[in-house]
Amino acid sequence: YVQMREERNNALLAEQRALAVKDYMVAVFQGADPEVAGQRDLKVSEVLDASRLRLAAMLNEQPTLRTELTGILAGVYHNLGKREQAVGMFEEAIAEERRLGRPLMLASLLHRKANTLYDAEEFARAEPVALEALALRERHQPDSTELVDTLRLLG
Repeated sequence: YVQMREERNNALLAEQRALAVKDYMVAVFQGADPEVAGQRDLKVSEVLDASRLRLAAMLNEQPTLRTELTGILAGVYHNLGKREQAVGMFEEAIAEERRLGRPLMLASLLHRKANTLYDAEEFARAEPVALEALALRERHQPDSTELVDTLRLLG
């Protein structure tokens, strides 16, 4: 009986997360709608900037989901070459993740921030971040490809 209740609770949580992501994505795409935005052909970075503002407001009650989506948006900023924005978002997500206490997610965010700093040729700032990711991965993900990725980044 306890296992069934736990499985039901997990399913309800998954459903709530899925609905929150759907609502967030609908809001992002509505913000890119020319009728709503008042202009045609918004740049991707403009849509991201608007969605970044919505993220905190819409998912204030779901910090784990907000942190995960912040990390995803930070990666998109990185890929667009907007490294300062990416680093800032990674820092937001890392700070929240420290409070949430999920070491694997924290290691991932730290690794991705270090990679962004590396790409910006800020090696002195990247190294301590990558070393922290490495320590977490050595403790919680030994023998993993993620550990190898962080070692490669440090190399």
